[in-house]
Amino acid sequence: HILKQVHYYGYRGTPIHFFMCDEVQDLTPATLLLLIKITDQNIFFSGDTAQTISKGVEFRFSDLERLFKSGNLSITSPLIMQLSINFRSHGRILDLANSIIRILELFYPHSIDKLEKEKSPLDGIKPIVLGSELKETLINLLLFSQKRAETEAQERSTIEFGCDQVIIVRNQQAKERLPKLLKHALCLTVYEAKGCLLYTSDAADE
Repeated sequence: HILKQVHYYGYRGTPIHFFMCDEVQDLTPATLLLLIKITDQNIFFSGDTAQTISKGVEFRFSDLERLFKSGNLSITSPLIMQLSINFRSHGRILDLANSIIRILELFYPHSIDKLEKEKSPLDGIKPIVLGSELKETLINLLLFSQKRAETEAQERSTIEFGCDQVIIVRNQQAKERLPKLLKHALCLTVYEAKGCLLYTSDAADE
C-alpha cells in the first residue's frame, strides 16, 4: 500500500538526500524498493547474505542490482564492493564459518551470493563442535575451564555467563528446554544475539 501511494502521489515527507542502511539482507524487496524511491541522491546498502535470519527472505546482491534496473529509478545501477578482510573474528572461526557457507552454496545455490571467502590477519583457538548427543561433554566444557586450572594451578574454575559469553538458541521455546545446569546462563535467541560482540558464544540446537 505504501509503495502504491509513493508511486501515484510521490513522496511528500522530509526530503532524504542520502541514506545508509545496514543489515540489508534481512529486508524484503518491497522495503528495499521503498527506501530507494524516497531517497533523492545516493543510497548505501551493506550486509552479508550469509547472515540472513528473517524468515521468507532470500536476499542476494545480484537481486538488488535487478531491483535498481527494473524499478524505473532515477538512481543509476549500484556499484557493488566486497569486503573480504574480517577484523572481528580470527582465522580459525572463519574457517568453520566458510565451510558452512560452502554447504549452503552447494544445496541452496539460488539463495546466497557466491562471494570470495572471508579471511583474517589473526589466528586463534580452533572452535569446538559437539554433536547434540554429547550434552554432558558440552556442559563440562561450559562450566569448567581445564586450561585455566592448569595454567593457574587451580582446581576447576567455574565460568560465569555474562556479557562476554552466552548460549544462542533458535527460538524462545528452545530456551525452556535448556538442561537444568545451564538455567543460570545468559541465553539469547538468534534474533536477540544479532549484532552482539561476544567473546564466546555456544550455539545450542533444539
